[in-house]
Amino acid sequence: LLSNNLPAVSTLADPESYMSPEVLQAIKSQKKSTKTCIFASTLEGNDMFACGCLIGYMCSRGLHPFAHPVHESLPENIMEGRRARLNALGIVDSCHLQLVNKLTIKDPVRRWKVATALENANIL
Repeated sequence: LLSNNLPAVSTLADPESYMSPEVLQAIKSQKKSTKTCIFASTLEGNDMFACGCLIGYMCSRGLHPFAHPVHESLPENIMEGRRARLNALGIVDSCHLQLVNKLTIKDPVRRWKVATALENANIL
């Protein structure tokens, strides 16, 4: 257990816990070649998703943004959009929560890109 009595559902060493929904879906579906999945994982949207997860993990002192009390599989939670209730737990302030939410939007088209995140740097 972490110091704030929340379970450690994820570790930084678990790469699937930081992959975007579209990359996880490509891997799960097996319809795309391994080469396509590797290429997809290098896209900016996947990097920004991972960044959002990491920021959420750090701001919450170790709770992954997609840790769910009932559903334990982080990759499934990511693909289904089941988020931890970081705001209800009061462990992430509203500015950082906004950043995490914008960087981890399921739809890669709507997900913040680097330029947008930098334009909104005042929330950091």
